[in-house]
Amino acid sequence: YTYTYQWQSSANGTSFTNMDGMTSSGMTPLLNGTTWYRVKVTKTGNGCTSPEATSNAVKVTALPVSKPEVSIKSVVYNSATDKFAFSGTLDDAGCATDIEVGCQYILKGNVDWNTPTEAEVSGNEFSAEISIANTIVDQVYQFRAYATNSAGTTYSSIFEVTVSAAENCETSNADY
Repeated sequence: YTYTYQWQSSANGTSFTNMDGMTSSGMTPLLNGTTWYRVKVTKTGNGCTSPEATSNAVKVTALPVSKPEVSIKSVVYNSATDKFAFSGTLDDAGCATDIEVGCQYILKGNVDWNTPTEAEVSGNEFSAEISIANTIVDQVYQFRAYATNSAGTTYSSIFEVTVSAAENCETSNADY
């Protein structure tokens, strides 16, 4: 015997319509608000076709994806390489499946943030390095992290780092 499947969806649990291309024994629901799903099954073979059988409907409610939250824990400057190393935390309570996390910098007083550097994410922690050629002594560099998912982009508070002539760095969370 051969079985054919046709999945259907409904916004109200009463009026169902066929879902284009959804004709296998299993399916992944389109998660958007509240939707009812059911499947119609037909059995054919040996010269006969059985009447359609329709499953019970199941109600699926998808929670909306929210913007992630991101914060910087530390920024460390390495004078030998002119690199700033970041670490921070990520809270993607919206459970998005595709998220990008990164870091940016700007010289204090400027308005245009540099091209972002993507971060490595492990669980709810991230890390990244930004290389700045010819770092300026006694200049204040501002850093921020960002996180983007399907709901949008958020930015961390701004971290400030001043590179001193003694090659020591001061870091502070400016709380902008």
